[in-house]
Amino acid sequence: MDGIRYDPRFMPKPRTSLDPPLHWLTFRPQDETVVAIISAHSPIAARLKAGLLGMPAEHFAESHQLDIATANKVPADMIGRALTRKEAERLLKALA
Repeated sequence: MDGIRYDPRFMPKPRTSLDPPLHWLTFRPQDETVVAIISAHSPIAARLKAGLLGMPAEHFAESHQLDIATANKVPADMIGRALTRKEAERLLKALA
């Protein structure tokens, strides 16, 4: 690639229909909102993975599966972890 190095944080591989979909999970512990973007084949699998990240099931509020076009706009470094409020707001603006 003539000196251009592939860096998945800045040039993520486009997601396809063969990849597990991304799920936007919202948790509401103690009057705050926490968002996690999880790659999983089903909403329940996404919730289980979020539980492994320390997100308690009793604070789960909602889940949305992202379509492929939207999922391709999510930076790789935001997948598989809890986002800060500012990160979630910035991501929402980028997805709009």
